[in-house]
Amino acid sequence: MKDFLSGERFSDMIITYQGQASKVHRFIICKQPSFFETALTWPFKESSKQTVDLPDDDPETIDSINGCQEDGHTVPLDGISEPEQSEDETTTSEPADVDSIRPSGSNHVQVYISADKFRIVSLKSLVRKKLAQWTNANRDSPTFVEIVREVVSSVPPHDLGLQDVIAGVI
Repeated sequence: MKDFLSGERFSDMIITYQGQASKVHRFIICKQPSFFETALTWPFKESSKQTVDLPDDDPETIDSINGCQEDGHTVPLDGISEPEQSEDETTTSEPADVDSIRPSGSNHVQVYISADKFRIVSLKSLVRKKLAQWTNANRDSPTFVEIVREVVSSVPPHDLGLQDVIAGVI
């Protein structure tokens, strides 16, 4: 089933962004009320063309959103799968270098902002969990402060979800 969902053969809509295009499945991308469902079911040009154009959105962010939607919110947002461990297992890991830490933390923030923009509530919840994991693992890194600044300056003021995650670590 995963191969079927990730393939383009039976895709029935396209998302375009910054010169790129992703063929996706409507029943997956619209499985909950969201921007995409509205765009594709109301009498807008997107519904007749079955194409949603997002010219201002970052390709990496849109790819993360598409991947999460296609795999039922299990595709990792930072290249690391959701941890599958029993409650009594603990893991320790050495912090990664700053060049690899910043992009994953920033990706979480950007995906969260886009999930809010597109009204994908379940993705916002997943990103909050992922950012909580990231902040716990990287709170002693100099990059942590940069991500805190990004959260405070970028996340819409009506939404305190990521600020609450940061506050929980501080």
